[in-house]
This record gives sequence, structure tokens and C-alpha cells, in this order.
Amino acid sequence: MSCVGAPAIVLKYCHDRGIIHRDIKPENILFVSSDAEAPAKLIDFGIACHFKQTEHRKGEKGTEAYEAPEVKNDESSYSEKCDLWSLGVLLYAMLSSSLPFSSAEAARKGIFSTEGSRWRDISPEAKDLIRQLLVVDPSLRLSAAQVLEHPWVSTTTVEDEEAIPAQVAVRLRRYQSTSYFRRILLMVVARHLGANDLPEIYNAFKAMDTNGDGSLSLEEFRRSLHKGEGSPHPDAPLPKEAAEYLELFEALDADGSGAIDYSEFMAAAIDRKIFFREDLCLQADPG
Repeated sequence: MSCVGAPAIVLKYCHDRGIIHRDIKPENILFVSSDAEAPAKLIDFGIACHFKQTEHRKGEKGTEAYEAPEVKNDESSYSEKCDLWSLGVLLYAMLSSSLPFSSAEAARKGIFSTEGSRWRDISPEAKDLIRQLLVVDPSLRLSAAQVLEHPWVSTTTVEDEEAIPAQVAVRLRRYQSTSYFRRILLMVVARHLGANDLPEIYNAFKAMDTNGDGSLSLEEFRRSLHKGEGSPHPDAPLPKEAAEYLELFEALDADGSGAIDYSEFMAAAIDRKIFFREDLCLQADPG
């Protein structure tokens, strides 16, 4: 996935939950490790807000060079699309080592260029994505979900999908019969774990998330789990088992969002030994 894919996944995750970050910039994107395949994380939610709170947060600003025009103009309210403008500035800077706008007036009018020596080796698809992000009218600007579907970002196909480890599949099914109280405890522990803590679970989730949007749809979940359980034809219709997969999917979808996010998946896939680790229990203790 391209350099803008990971931030777009995080933004979709936040926007789906009604959260605007408001300070997308290079300094706020960190990698878990120095490994070439290390996952990226978005940090510094200090001025983040809920969609309905934008009218009350006018005085709090992000980094000026990355701010969307509607935020600069102190409009009474603005949408999550302000994060996508910032993502466009970020992408422009990463590909050209320069900022897109020469002045505040140029930014207000959306005047920038993707021509010249710095852009000679940049693909037309990358330039097209920038043009669809740095759009002054927020209603015409791409959403995070649309960024993930853009040709320059979307490189994962169904053929890349891998079967999840059998032991992970067993834990997922076991979770279905877990008590409500235990599920809450598992979710609390899961929120204190990262990709480095349980690489097997992280890799399984990543393999199942074929469209790279940071969550599992029912179809992604059904296909991967069925394949992991040894079906010779993972894409075949499953009229008898469809209800069974739906029931398991709904058990993992703790917040009823219609998709399984990473924390929900991890809570279900945690090994019992991990659950009783003393350091994690201490982190999860609110006292």
C-alpha cells in the first residue's frame, strides 16, 4: 500500500466514529519500529473533536500549512473533510519535498502545481489523488473511504488474501460462547496491546482485511474464516452456514457498527496466557 494508505485507514476509522483529528502532518505519523513493513500510527489527538463539536472549537488550530480553507476561515462548523485536505498537503509534501501553496491566498483558492522537474517521475495516479484532495469545496473533496479505493492507493486484491492460522480461528469461535462480562475484560486488555505484542493476530487481521480499510466486513470475515478452516472452495456460496458466520460476526462486532475493528478482533483472538499477563492487568486497572 502507498505512503498515504495507512493515514487514510486511520482517518476512515476515526471518521466512521465521528472523530476529526484536525492536525494531520508528517510529525504526527510514526512507525511502530524501523522495520520496512512496520505499521504506521497516527498520534497527537490533542485538538481532535467530534463532528458536532467543531463550532465550539474555533479557537484551537492545527498546523497552518496543513489546514483546510474552511478551517482557516473560522467558519462556524466544518466536516471531517478538513482532514482530507491535510492529507492532500501531506501527500504533496512527501512526493515533492515542498508544500503545495506559495501563499495563504493560493491556499484559499486552491492554486497549486504538479508540474516541473520534481514531478517528472511521479505517476499520473498520484497527481490525480492530490488534485481530488486539495479541492476547496469540501463537498467535492474525497472522503477517507474514497481515498482507499483510489487506484494509486488500492493495491490489495482478493487473490492476495491468506487463510488465517487455525488456532486464531478456534479462538474466534470460542469467543462466541464467552460471557458478556469476560468480553468486556478482553476488550479492555486488547486496547492496551499493539501490533508488536501479538504479531500473529495482527498479521491475521491484516490478511483478512483485503480492502485495507482497517476493519472487516462480513464478506471479508466469512471468506477468510472459511478458507482458514480448510474449505477447498472458499468463494462458493454457503447457504447452510451463512447464519452461523453471521452469528459469529455479530458476536465479535461489539459496538454493532457492522464491521469488526482491530480491537474487537484482538479481544476475540487473544490467547488465555496473554489475558492473564500481570503487566496488562495492571494497565487495564482504572485504579
